Amino acid sequence: MENHKLNKRFKYRTFIIIAASIILIYFYVYPKSYPLNKAISNGDTILYSSGVYNEENLRHFIDSVAANKKSRITVTSYSKEGYPTIVYLQFQSGIGIECTLDNTRNIYGRKFFKEKLSFDRISINHNNDVFLIDEDGKSLLIYQFQNN
Repeated sequence: MENHKLNKRFKYRTFIIIAASIILIYFYVYPKSYPLNKAISNGDTILYSSGVYNEENLRHFIDSVAANKKSRITVTSYSKEGYPTIVYLQFQSGIGIECTLDNTRNIYGRKFFKEKLSFDRISINHNNDVFLIDEDGKSLLIYQFQNN
């Protein structure tokens, strides 16, 4: 009888520990959401399966960089499953373009990361793809303009 009570208590405690662990892992590991309507209201330039939003904000950022004016923008692209990868850009004369890549909300990303990078200039190629270029000439594609 005593063994039965100990066994039952052990199973109950094990269940509680496993349940608590699953809940903690879910809230710690599972990415925070960033819904499309929130990104739109924040003024992000957005690439989404249903279209492009706030594209004019990216054009304004490019013009500001060309005019050597301090500027910032957020570019958010959504996977086909609806998970965002966010690119924060900030330009300041004499410093260049500071870029933070954030895919911590994309559950299907190969790995979660938040990476800070620096670039010297912004460039648009003949296909209207927007690249950031660093001092070594390495580039990072951040946006593809849609033909209207």
